[in-house]
Amino acid sequence: MEHARPYQAVPAQPQALQLEPTNRPIQQIATMVGAAETHSFDLPGGRSVSWSEYGTKNSPHPPVIFLHSSPSSRYEGEALHASALSLNLRVISPDRPGIGLSSLDPNRTFLTYPADILALTHHLHVERFRMLSLSGGAPYLLACMRRIPREVLLGGHVVSGVWPMDLGTEGMDWMRRGLMFVAHFAPTFVGSMMNYQIGAAARDSDTSKLEASITAQANNWPKPDQEAWKSGKVKKYMMQGLREAFRDGGTGVGLEMGLYAKDWGFDLESVDTRGLKIWHGKLDTTCPFDQAEKAVDCLQGARSFYYDDMAHMVIAYHAEDILREMVPVGGEQFPTTPVKSPVDIRIAPPTPTPVPATIAPAAVPEAIPDVPAVVPEQAKAEEAAAA
Repeated sequence: MEHARPYQAVPAQPQALQLEPTNRPIQQIATMVGAAETHSFDLPGGRSVSWSEYGTKNSPHPPVIFLHSSPSSRYEGEALHASALSLNLRVISPDRPGIGLSSLDPNRTFLTYPADILALTHHLHVERFRMLSLSGGAPYLLACMRRIPREVLLGGHVVSGVWPMDLGTEGMDWMRRGLMFVAHFAPTFVGSMMNYQIGAAARDSDTSKLEASITAQANNWPKPDQEAWKSGKVKKYMMQGLREAFRDGGTGVGLEMGLYAKDWGFDLESVDTRGLKIWHGKLDTTCPFDQAEKAVDCLQGARSFYYDDMAHMVIAYHAEDILREMVPVGGEQFPTTPVKSPVDIRIAPPTPTPVPATIAPAAVPEAIPDVPAVVPEQAKAEEAAAA
């Protein structure tokens, strides 16, 4: 069932974006990859970003940037592969810092992550894109929706999303509730604990150990999630995602858990909700539906899709429905003029020259530069708090 709210325009802010209008078709990288292959590039500051690609090689639509859950990794993008193929969509699924093959950034926050996304899309010569987050990818998507203007980031879909803990934990299973409580004060300990509980099995060459560990946990899941696991709908991408998440231990995972449990560095009310859609199951005990409802109340203008018979694994049953919402009826209609937006970024359009088979790292800043003369006061305060 869909619950729609009228869009309430973001209050006018000084224009911070300098983006040249373009009607050029989106360029594709010359060496397109198949499902689950991994690519990496280095940011100017030395960190590496890794990603895998799913779906079609040559889509007429802007690609979808998929933000994986936690603990998981770029391989979770497999959840979208079949549906993306049928809808002729390209999916780009990056590892976050400290996860899989992406370098650790101990100082990262939700608000610093949009810089990585812009660097990646610039590197791939992608001018416009949409985003889809699963579970723990939600705050990263919302940070991108807040900081990246709509002529670049065309919209975002939050599926079974994590929400701020100050919205309450009613309906959350006791293990998750306890994990968030400890992560608020001791994220490093949580990372070590999860590495002990899951990481060893995830890294073991005998995959039956990880499968047995997940099966034991699945016995306590809501029925729709149990069925998704037992039927094999989620087994491949869950196991691949977990194995890669704990590739180098639990440090990156622990850092993520701490970010979820603490203040996010921005208010939900500050997110530009144009093109934002929320998908959630009412039986979810990992990210409770009560939290999602409260979050939607804060995200005025977002469209919400609720499932009475679904729990946390909405993506296992409705991936094609969700991706279909990213294919506009009647074709793509791109903005051609900059709009006023409460963001503090500047990004040049990719070069129109042909893309070589080996792409050198793009000359974009590792961090989004501050523009004090035009940044709204609220954004400046949040950036200071996140630093």
